[in-house]
Amino acid sequence: MRPYPLPSWVSRKGVFILATASVIVLGSKEFVEVFLSGWPDGAPPVAGVATDLAAARAAVPGDGGVVVAGFPGSGGVELVKEMAARYPRCRFFLAVEDKDLADTALWRQMAARGIVLVSINNAAAEVAAALKDAGFKEAPAPLPPARAGEKPETGPDDRKKISLAIWSTRGGVGKTALAVSLGALLALRGRKIRRDYRVALVDADADGGNLSYWLGCPNPRVTLPAWLDMTEGRVGWDMVREYLLLHEASGLYFLPRSARATDEEYITAGLMEKVHAGLSPHFDTVIYDLGTAVRKENNYTPYLLSTVDTVLVVARPDLPTVQSIKNDLDELVPRWGLDPGKLRLVLNRRSWRAGFKEGDIARHMGIPLLLPGLPEDIHVDRAADRGVPPVLAYPYCDFSRAAGLLLANLMGREFADAGDRKRPWEYVAGFFRRRAAV
Repeated sequence: MRPYPLPSWVSRKGVFILATASVIVLGSKEFVEVFLSGWPDGAPPVAGVATDLAAARAAVPGDGGVVVAGFPGSGGVELVKEMAARYPRCRFFLAVEDKDLADTALWRQMAARGIVLVSINNAAAEVAAALKDAGFKEAPAPLPPARAGEKPETGPDDRKKISLAIWSTRGGVGKTALAVSLGALLALRGRKIRRDYRVALVDADADGGNLSYWLGCPNPRVTLPAWLDMTEGRVGWDMVREYLLLHEASGLYFLPRSARATDEEYITAGLMEKVHAGLSPHFDTVIYDLGTAVRKENNYTPYLLSTVDTVLVVARPDLPTVQSIKNDLDELVPRWGLDPGKLRLVLNRRSWRAGFKEGDIARHMGIPLLLPGLPEDIHVDRAADRGVPPVLAYPYCDFSRAAGLLLANLMGREFADAGDRKRPWEYVAGFFRRRAAV
């Protein structure tokens, strides 16, 4: 018996089967011949080819299909950009010379449209490997406003906007689990209050963010550096949503970090300012999941912490973690000129046998405590393995209920849900479970 289920792209014979339509290859005759000769056995079938630009422009990939373009020069670039705009549900690869792979401007231009660059000399192997790693069916593009029940924007939006940052100077405290849980709950419960309620979640942890894995999208088509190509000033909703991904189960829009370690240099305060300016007019709530690196060059953390309305400082209720975070805050708050009134303490991964009381920890750190504390819960790890937010995978586990109560205390009673509170018999059952675990 296998300890984990096989990925969706692995069949019983060990070949991968992508949950999309077939592959079409567009390029010069030489490129197509080399590509087909190197296409591995068991890969998704090649349904068609085109060796001239006129025929390539007439090609129609299936819904969710894969397009590989290998025309030399600007012709191939313009072709794949045109097709990516026409077929937003498809995956696109552009084969270029090895020297062009290092062209930062070209990469940014393609990344903004969800197009992956591969080497023209090894295109078949690189595309096959990318499809094998991306053995999931990505959420379809959002519906146009008229079909989604949303009214087109005709003037300034006067609804109340809220921005949150989830931050800690220490890792392993559960920031991302809290971020995806609050984001999913806000999106679900917000739409019960108002049909067009929108929530955006941004992975602002450039060093090790894994938000996209929690949302079942390990290979996102759009990442944070793509916003470098966003136009300056106020932009419309149609353009903004092209630079975001949609988590269909909750209705949460999210922007993952780049998977490339070399892209860290592009994630600066200037980029985050552009992201915040682009999202704020169109979303009721914007949540930033911040990283722990606070002493690096080009650090954008001070900008976001000073811009958002509320900062949730996440800590585990053990003395080493609490004391180290307190020492960091004592140093960073005055240095960065942060408003201490924005800070709220959230205690996560709390054991029922913890030796310190929540109120004592809050008084020691000098930060108002946002109740309730979030318990240590095995269901959080199980949800992470499934790539689903805990509040959706296990809505009645202890963590999910505590997250719902915390959301109501943070945002208001209209975001509360009757299922957040335990029934009397559940307290009794939990007591005996804890006694048995001692």
